[in-house]
Amino acid sequence: MAHRRLSVFLAVARFAVVAATLCQLPASAAENLSFDSDGVKIRYVDRGPRDGEPVVLVHGFACNVEFQWGPVVPKLAREYRVIALDCRGHGKSDKPHDADAYGLKMVDDVKRLLDHLQLERAHIVGYSMGAGIAARFAAMYPDRTLSLVMGGAGVMPDAAFTRCLPDLVASLEKKGSMAPLIMALNPPGAPPPTDFQLKSVDMVMMGMNDPQALAAMVRGFEPMLAADAQRPASYWKGIEAPALGIVGGADPLRQSVESTGELLPDMRVVVVPGRDHVTTVMAPEFIKSIDEFLEAASAATP
Repeated sequence: MAHRRLSVFLAVARFAVVAATLCQLPASAAENLSFDSDGVKIRYVDRGPRDGEPVVLVHGFACNVEFQWGPVVPKLAREYRVIALDCRGHGKSDKPHDADAYGLKMVDDVKRLLDHLQLERAHIVGYSMGAGIAARFAAMYPDRTLSLVMGGAGVMPDAAFTRCLPDLVASLEKKGSMAPLIMALNPPGAPPPTDFQLKSVDMVMMGMNDPQALAAMVRGFEPMLAADAQRPASYWKGIEAPALGIVGGADPLRQSVESTGELLPDMRVVVVPGRDHVTTVMAPEFIKSIDEFLEAASAATP
């Protein structure tokens, strides 16, 4: 079943079970470390050798460290110093209900995390929402970016995807539901989830999230995305760090990643056959591609 195109419902359900059982971080990795990011408490995990090159992991929307990176942290931490944060509005970090608390402030959280740990530069790895944060970090702070990995999204989401955002805000605020986002991420050609399936996914995802904070976050993204859409291509070409894109062949956001690969001439794009937006992170090719990329990027670092 792993090699077949899965519905978003089945994928999320499977991912939730994996995250809750086989892919939890070891107990020694579960410290609730935190720092103050301009008044917002940000929780993070810091694993691996202290002298290893730092790798910062930025998770996707409505996820957290354990849910997104459970199988990734222990593998990368064998060689790298792996730092994974619960983005503001998620996990054990603070969850403001003000839209002004989000947007580019989430990018600055990554910078302040490096400042807090007294790290000059790091490899920045993001998935989905985290990929957008990682790309903006690389554009805004090129001198602090060793390399960039964007999984499941490129620098800008497709217009077809962003059209779901107003409906997502309304759904989160009024119903505590992520249904518009789940529908938007359904693999092309796959049957749409039923109402029962949507409610089941909401039960999993809302059980670990504050819907009002998520709604405020989406509101905070809208002006940031609108401003970025007006930027010339040269702005994104200013990302000079080595870059890797990873996306599932059945991911509706595949075009976003491939378009970014065309924009950044030195970026390599890996398409994982048969995987969608949720299941790509569980594919063996996902961690293998990141590991090989970081090894090559580290070797090329002066």
